[in-house]
Amino acid sequence: MLTTIECAGHPRDMGLAQGAAARTAIRAEAARLGLLERRSRWPSLRALTIGAVRGVGAGREMFRHFAHQAERLEGLARASGLPLDSVLEMHLRVRAGGLQGGLLSRRASVRARTLDEESNGKRLLLERTRPRAQGGESGWILRESRPAVGFRSIEVGLPGLVSSVAGVNEGGLAVVAGPLLW
Repeated sequence: MLTTIECAGHPRDMGLAQGAAARTAIRAEAARLGLLERRSRWPSLRALTIGAVRGVGAGREMFRHFAHQAERLEGLARASGLPLDSVLEMHLRVRAGGLQGGLLSRRASVRARTLDEESNGKRLLLERTRPRAQGGESGWILRESRPAVGFRSIEVGLPGLVSSVAGVNEGGLAVVAGPLLW
């Protein structure tokens, strides 16, 4: 069964809502991955310039080019009580694949097909398999997003990730992501 959460407002507000709703699962995933779990008491901008996660590579590019996702990450980190670099590292490890990538790195099948309907012609169906959580991994969530700017949507994802694996917005745009298998 999926845990259902609601996120509304501006990107940081949406991250705060998701972090508060899934705090236990997010912190468990950080512990499972061996990431730092204690936030610094002193604010600093050093991590943006010389930090190991936000100062270089893909972490830096995410903050430079994807401002909405970066703001959601900040809210998620604050509400879950984790350092921002730990939450960002969870996102980056998905790209790495293998055991570090968790559920999104496991083999999944993705397919699209049309369904015939008598009254409305044809309808498109997008499908993706959901691997089961193992060994203390956090499970899947169903998130209803109501952003202050943009379309409302329903998405399937993981508690510690601001991006989704599958979803559809009120405009009818649907997306299903599959893992890249090397």
